Amino acid sequence: LERLKLVIRDIFQLIVFISSTLHKIWHPNFQFYSDAEAGTDFYEKFSIRRNIQVIFQCLWNETYYRSVMIYLARACGPEFIRFINMVINDATFLLDESLAALKKIHDVELVMANKDEWAALEREEQQQRESILEDAKRQVRSWLIYAKDTLELLGYLTRDAPQPFAQDVLGDRLASMLNHNIAQLCGRKCMELKVRDAAERFQWEPRKLVGQVVDVYLNLAAFSDTFAEFIAHDEVSNNHIVRGSALEILSHESTPFVPDPVMDTLMEDPVRLPSGHIMDRKHIMRHLLSSQTNPFNRATLTEEELEPEWIGSRPLGRKHNC
Repeated sequence: LERLKLVIRDIFQLIVFISSTLHKIWHPNFQFYSDAEAGTDFYEKFSIRRNIQVIFQCLWNETYYRSVMIYLARACGPEFIRFINMVINDATFLLDESLAALKKIHDVELVMANKDEWAALEREEQQQRESILEDAKRQVRSWLIYAKDTLELLGYLTRDAPQPFAQDVLGDRLASMLNHNIAQLCGRKCMELKVRDAAERFQWEPRKLVGQVVDVYLNLAAFSDTFAEFIAHDEVSNNHIVRGSALEILSHESTPFVPDPVMDTLMEDPVRLPSGHIMDRKHIMRHLLSSQTNPFNRATLTEEELEPEWIGSRPLGRKHNC
Protein backbone atom coordinates (compact mmCIF):
# COMPACT_ATOMS: atom_id res chain seq x y z
CA LEU A 1 0.00 0.00 0.00
CA GLU A 2 2.80 2.42 0.86
CA ARG A 3 4.53 1.62 -2.44
CA LEU A 4 1.27 2.32 -4.30
CA LYS A 5 0.97 5.69 -2.56
CA LEU A 6 4.50 6.60 -3.63
CA VAL A 7 3.76 5.62 -7.23
CA ILE A 8 0.57 7.70 -7.27
CA ARG A 9 2.44 10.67 -5.79
CA ASP A 10 5.15 10.39 -8.47
CA ILE A 11 2.53 10.23 -11.24
CA PHE A 12 0.78 13.28 -9.80
CA GLN A 13 4.06 15.21 -9.66
CA LEU A 14 4.83 14.22 -13.24
CA ILE A 15 1.44 15.39 -14.51
CA VAL A 16 1.25 18.71 -12.71
CA PHE A 17 4.75 19.79 -13.66
CA ILE A 18 4.47 19.05 -17.39
CA SER A 19 5.00 22.48 -18.96
CA SER A 20 1.78 22.26 -20.98
CA THR A 21 -0.33 21.90 -17.82
CA LEU A 22 1.21 24.66 -15.72
CA HIS A 23 -1.19 27.35 -16.94
CA LYS A 24 -4.19 25.18 -17.72
CA ILE A 25 -4.96 22.89 -14.82
CA TRP A 26 -7.10 25.23 -12.68
CA HIS A 27 -9.72 26.28 -15.23
CA PRO A 28 -10.98 22.76 -16.11
CA ASN A 29 -11.28 21.97 -12.40
CA PHE A 30 -13.29 25.16 -11.74
CA GLN A 31 -15.51 24.27 -14.67
CA PHE A 32 -15.92 20.63 -13.63
CA TYR A 33 -16.76 21.66 -10.04
CA SER A 34 -19.51 23.98 -11.30
CA ASP A 35 -20.81 21.66 -14.03
CA ALA A 36 -21.35 18.87 -11.50
CA GLU A 37 -24.37 20.90 -10.37
CA ALA A 38 -26.39 20.02 -13.46
CA GLY A 39 -24.62 17.04 -14.99
CA THR A 40 -24.90 14.50 -12.17
CA ASP A 41 -27.24 13.14 -9.52
CA PHE A 42 -27.81 15.65 -6.69
CA TYR A 43 -26.02 13.56 -4.04
CA GLU A 44 -23.34 12.22 -6.38
CA LYS A 45 -22.05 15.73 -7.03
CA PHE A 46 -20.74 15.99 -3.45
CA SER A 47 -18.56 12.92 -3.93
CA ILE A 48 -17.23 14.32 -7.21
CA ARG A 49 -16.55 17.71 -5.67
CA ARG A 50 -14.73 16.19 -2.72
CA ASN A 51 -12.34 14.50 -5.16
CA ILE A 52 -11.80 17.88 -6.83
CA GLN A 53 -11.16 19.44 -3.41
CA VAL A 54 -8.42 16.84 -2.81
CA ILE A 55 -6.81 17.89 -6.10
CA PHE A 56 -7.09 21.55 -5.11
CA GLN A 57 -5.42 20.85 -1.77
CA CYS A 58 -2.54 19.04 -3.45
CA LEU A 59 -2.06 21.84 -5.97
CA TRP A 60 -2.30 24.47 -3.24
CA ASN A 61 0.70 22.89 -1.55
CA GLU A 62 2.78 23.60 -4.66
CA THR A 63 4.05 27.19 -4.67
CA TYR A 64 3.58 27.77 -8.39
CA TYR A 65 0.01 26.50 -8.55
CA ARG A 66 -0.94 28.37 -5.42
CA SER A 67 0.33 31.60 -6.97
CA VAL A 68 -1.72 30.95 -10.13
CA MET A 69 -4.85 30.27 -8.07
CA ILE A 70 -4.33 33.46 -6.04
CA TYR A 71 -3.91 35.42 -9.28
CA LEU A 72 -7.16 33.99 -10.68
CA ALA A 73 -9.00 34.68 -7.45
CA ARG A 74 -7.85 38.27 -7.27
CA ALA A 75 -8.92 38.80 -10.87
CA CYS A 76 -12.46 37.82 -9.80
CA GLY A 77 -13.42 36.52 -13.23
CA PRO A 78 -16.96 35.18 -13.80
CA GLU A 79 -15.78 31.55 -13.92
CA PHE A 80 -14.10 31.84 -10.54
CA ILE A 81 -17.04 33.72 -9.00
CA ARG A 82 -19.38 30.93 -10.18
CA PHE A 83 -17.06 28.34 -8.65
CA ILE A 84 -16.97 30.14 -5.28
CA ASN A 85 -20.75 30.49 -5.36
CA MET A 86 -21.03 26.71 -5.69
CA VAL A 87 -18.62 26.23 -2.77
CA ILE A 88 -20.79 28.47 -0.57
CA ASN A 89 -23.92 26.59 -1.70
CA ASP A 90 -22.28 23.29 -0.78
CA ALA A 91 -21.12 24.51 2.62
CA THR A 92 -24.62 25.79 3.41
CA PHE A 93 -26.34 22.54 2.44
CA LEU A 94 -23.79 20.18 3.99
CA LEU A 95 -23.70 21.98 7.34
CA ASP A 96 -27.50 22.19 7.49
CA GLU A 97 -27.85 18.47 6.73
CA SER A 98 -25.10 17.50 9.18
CA LEU A 99 -26.58 19.46 12.08
CA ALA A 100 -30.14 18.33 11.28
CA ALA A 101 -29.02 14.68 11.34
CA LEU A 102 -27.19 15.19 14.64
CA LYS A 103 -30.32 16.68 16.17
CA LYS A 104 -32.36 13.66 15.07
CA ILE A 105 -29.79 11.32 16.62
CA HIS A 106 -29.81 13.34 19.84
CA ASP A 107 -33.62 13.38 20.06
CA VAL A 108 -34.16 9.67 19.41
CA GLU A 109 -31.29 8.44 21.59
CA LEU A 110 -32.48 10.70 24.42
CA VAL A 111 -35.87 8.96 24.39
CA MET A 112 -34.29 5.51 24.05
CA ALA A 113 -32.06 6.20 27.06
CA ASN A 114 -35.18 6.71 29.19
CA LYS A 115 -36.36 3.11 29.38
CA ASP A 116 -39.77 3.97 30.82
CA GLU A 117 -40.47 6.60 28.17
CA TRP A 118 -39.30 4.27 25.40
CA ALA A 119 -41.36 1.34 26.70
CA ALA A 120 -44.46 3.54 26.81
CA LEU A 121 -44.33 4.05 23.02
CA GLU A 122 -46.30 1.83 20.66
CA ARG A 123 -44.12 -0.67 18.77
CA GLU A 124 -44.92 1.06 15.48
CA GLU A 125 -43.73 4.39 16.92
CA GLN A 126 -40.54 2.74 18.18
CA GLN A 127 -39.86 1.29 14.72
CA GLN A 128 -40.41 4.69 13.09
CA ARG A 129 -37.95 6.34 15.45
CA GLU A 130 -35.41 3.56 15.02
CA SER A 131 -35.67 4.04 11.24
CA ILE A 132 -35.14 7.81 11.62
CA LEU A 133 -32.13 7.12 13.84
CA GLU A 134 -30.49 4.69 11.42
CA ASP A 135 -31.02 7.01 8.46
CA ALA A 136 -29.55 9.95 10.38
CA LYS A 137 -26.53 7.93 11.55
CA ARG A 138 -25.82 6.75 8.03
CA GLN A 139 -26.14 10.23 6.51
CA VAL A 140 -24.29 12.27 9.11
CA ARG A 141 -20.96 10.51 8.59
CA SER A 142 -20.82 11.50 4.92
CA TRP A 143 -22.26 14.98 5.38
CA LEU A 144 -19.76 15.86 8.11
CA ILE A 145 -16.78 14.70 6.03
CA TYR A 146 -17.95 16.72 3.03
CA ALA A 147 -18.79 19.74 5.19
CA LYS A 148 -15.39 19.82 6.91
CA ASP A 149 -13.55 19.49 3.59
CA THR A 150 -15.62 22.28 2.04
CA LEU A 151 -14.94 24.56 5.01
CA GLU A 152 -11.24 23.75 4.69
CA LEU A 153 -11.39 24.89 1.05
CA LEU A 154 -13.11 28.13 2.10
CA GLY A 155 -10.50 28.52 4.82
CA TYR A 156 -7.42 28.61 2.63
CA LEU A 157 -9.17 30.57 -0.12
CA THR A 158 -10.27 33.32 2.27
CA ARG A 159 -6.82 33.36 3.88
CA ASP A 160 -4.75 33.71 0.70
CA ALA A 161 -7.24 35.03 -1.86
CA PRO A 162 -9.98 37.00 -0.05
CA GLN A 163 -10.77 39.48 -2.84
CA PRO A 164 -13.83 37.70 -4.33
CA PHE A 165 -15.52 37.58 -0.94
CA ALA A 166 -15.55 41.37 -0.69
CA GLN A 167 -17.95 41.51 -3.63
CA ASP A 168 -21.66 41.97 -2.91
CA VAL A 169 -22.63 38.89 -4.91
CA LEU A 170 -20.64 36.59 -2.61
CA GLY A 171 -20.03 38.54 0.61
CA ASP A 172 -23.64 38.77 1.73
CA ARG A 173 -24.29 35.07 1.16
CA LEU A 174 -21.11 33.94 2.89
CA ALA A 175 -21.77 36.19 5.91
CA SER A 176 -25.31 34.82 6.23
CA MET A 177 -24.05 31.23 6.01
CA LEU A 178 -21.37 31.78 8.65
CA ASN A 179 -23.73 33.63 11.01
CA HIS A 180 -26.40 30.96 10.66
CA ASN A 181 -24.01 28.12 11.46
CA ILE A 182 -22.33 29.87 14.38
CA ALA A 183 -25.84 30.39 15.78
CA GLN A 184 -26.55 26.66 15.37
CA LEU A 185 -23.24 25.56 16.88
CA CYS A 186 -23.01 28.02 19.77
CA GLY A 187 -26.54 29.32 20.35
CA ARG A 188 -29.21 28.41 22.84
CA LYS A 189 -30.00 25.07 21.17
CA CYS A 190 -26.42 23.81 20.82
CA MET A 191 -27.08 21.04 23.35
CA GLU A 192 -29.42 19.45 20.80
CA LEU A 193 -26.28 18.60 18.78
CA LYS A 194 -24.66 16.66 21.61
CA VAL A 195 -24.59 12.91 21.02
CA ARG A 196 -22.93 9.99 22.78
CA ASP A 197 -19.37 9.08 21.68
CA ALA A 198 -19.63 11.68 18.92
CA ALA A 199 -16.03 11.64 17.71
CA GLU A 200 -15.72 7.86 17.63
CA ARG A 201 -19.08 7.19 15.99
CA PHE A 202 -19.43 10.11 13.57
CA GLN A 203 -16.15 12.09 13.60
CA TRP A 204 -18.23 14.86 15.13
CA GLU A 205 -15.89 17.34 16.83
CA PRO A 206 -17.87 20.54 17.35
CA ARG A 207 -15.01 22.66 18.65
CA LYS A 208 -12.97 21.96 15.51
CA LEU A 209 -15.92 22.82 13.28
CA VAL A 210 -16.49 26.07 15.19
CA GLY A 211 -12.79 26.79 14.70
CA GLN A 212 -13.09 26.33 10.94
CA VAL A 213 -16.02 28.74 10.75
CA VAL A 214 -14.27 31.31 12.95
CA ASP A 215 -11.12 31.04 10.79
CA VAL A 216 -13.13 32.22 7.79
CA TYR A 217 -14.44 35.19 9.79
CA LEU A 218 -10.91 36.11 10.87
CA ASN A 219 -9.40 35.71 7.41
CA LEU A 220 -11.89 38.15 5.89
CA ALA A 221 -11.79 40.54 8.84
CA ALA A 222 -8.03 40.84 8.38
CA PHE A 223 -8.49 41.69 4.71
CA SER A 224 -11.10 44.44 4.77
CA ASP A 225 -13.82 46.13 6.83
CA THR A 226 -16.24 45.34 4.02
CA PHE A 227 -16.99 41.87 5.35
CA ALA A 228 -17.95 43.34 8.74
CA GLU A 229 -20.62 45.31 6.88
CA PHE A 230 -21.93 42.12 5.29
CA ILE A 231 -22.16 40.53 8.74
CA ALA A 232 -24.01 43.55 10.13
CA HIS A 233 -26.48 43.51 7.23
CA ASP A 234 -27.58 39.98 8.15
CA GLU A 235 -30.65 40.65 10.29
CA VAL A 236 -31.60 36.97 10.65
CA SER A 237 -28.61 35.29 12.31
CA ASN A 238 -26.23 38.11 13.27
CA ASN A 239 -25.80 37.88 17.05
CA HIS A 240 -22.82 39.20 19.01
CA ILE A 241 -23.79 37.07 22.02
CA VAL A 242 -23.50 33.88 19.96
CA ARG A 243 -20.10 34.96 18.61
CA GLY A 244 -19.02 35.57 22.20
CA SER A 245 -20.07 32.02 23.02
CA ALA A 246 -17.99 30.78 20.08
CA LEU A 247 -14.92 32.51 21.49
CA GLU A 248 -15.62 31.00 24.90
CA ILE A 249 -15.74 27.52 23.35
CA LEU A 250 -12.53 27.99 21.37
CA SER A 251 -10.60 29.46 24.30
CA HIS A 252 -11.70 26.73 26.73
CA GLU A 253 -12.93 29.39 29.15
CA SER A 254 -16.01 27.41 30.12
CA THR A 255 -17.27 23.86 30.07
CA PRO A 256 -17.79 23.26 26.33
CA PHE A 257 -21.38 23.13 25.15
CA VAL A 258 -22.79 23.12 28.72
CA PRO A 259 -25.61 25.63 29.29
CA ASP A 260 -26.74 27.12 32.55
CA PRO A 261 -29.48 24.75 33.85
CA VAL A 262 -31.81 27.61 34.75
CA MET A 263 -31.32 30.17 31.96
CA ASP A 264 -30.21 27.74 29.18
CA THR A 265 -27.36 30.03 28.06
CA LEU A 266 -23.70 29.06 27.60
CA MET A 267 -21.92 29.47 30.93
CA GLU A 268 -19.18 32.13 31.04
CA ASP A 269 -18.18 31.64 34.69
CA PRO A 270 -19.42 28.26 35.99
CA VAL A 271 -19.59 27.70 39.75
CA ARG A 272 -20.51 24.60 41.76
CA LEU A 273 -23.22 24.83 44.42
CA PRO A 274 -23.03 22.71 47.63
CA SER A 275 -25.77 20.51 46.16
CA GLY A 276 -23.46 19.61 43.25
CA HIS A 277 -25.35 21.64 40.65
CA ILE A 278 -23.35 23.92 38.36
CA MET A 279 -24.60 27.38 37.35
CA ASP A 280 -23.23 30.49 35.71
CA ARG A 281 -22.05 32.84 38.47
CA LYS A 282 -24.02 35.85 37.22
CA HIS A 283 -27.31 33.93 37.29
CA ILE A 284 -26.88 32.44 40.77
CA MET A 285 -25.68 35.81 42.09
CA ARG A 286 -28.78 37.49 40.69
CA HIS A 287 -30.89 34.84 42.44
CA LEU A 288 -29.05 35.36 45.74
CA LEU A 289 -29.83 39.07 45.67
CA SER A 290 -33.49 38.12 46.06
CA SER A 291 -33.24 34.93 48.08
CA GLN A 292 -30.33 33.40 50.05
CA THR A 293 -31.37 29.90 49.05
CA ASN A 294 -30.27 27.15 46.68
CA PRO A 295 -32.78 27.24 43.78
CA PHE A 296 -32.63 23.45 43.47
CA ASN A 297 -33.39 22.39 47.04
CA ARG A 298 -34.23 25.64 48.90
CA ALA A 299 -31.36 25.09 51.39
CA THR A 300 -29.60 28.18 52.70
CA LEU A 301 -26.90 29.38 50.32
CA THR A 302 -24.34 32.21 50.41
CA GLU A 303 -21.86 33.56 47.87
CA GLU A 304 -18.95 32.17 49.90
CA GLU A 305 -20.20 28.62 49.28
CA LEU A 306 -19.87 28.94 45.49
CA GLU A 307 -16.82 27.12 44.13
CA PRO A 308 -15.31 27.89 40.68
CA GLU A 309 -15.82 25.03 38.25
CA TRP A 310 -13.22 25.47 35.50
CA ILE A 311 -11.70 23.00 33.08
CA GLY A 312 -8.60 25.18 32.60
CA SER A 313 -7.19 28.23 34.31
CA ARG A 314 -9.01 31.55 34.36
CA PRO A 315 -7.70 34.10 31.85
CA LEU A 316 -5.51 36.73 33.41
CA GLY A 317 -7.18 40.03 34.12
CA ARG A 318 -10.70 38.62 34.39
CA LYS A 319 -12.24 39.68 37.69
CA HIS A 320 -15.64 39.76 39.28
CA ASN A 321 -17.31 43.03 40.13
CA CYS A 322 -19.22 43.21 43.40
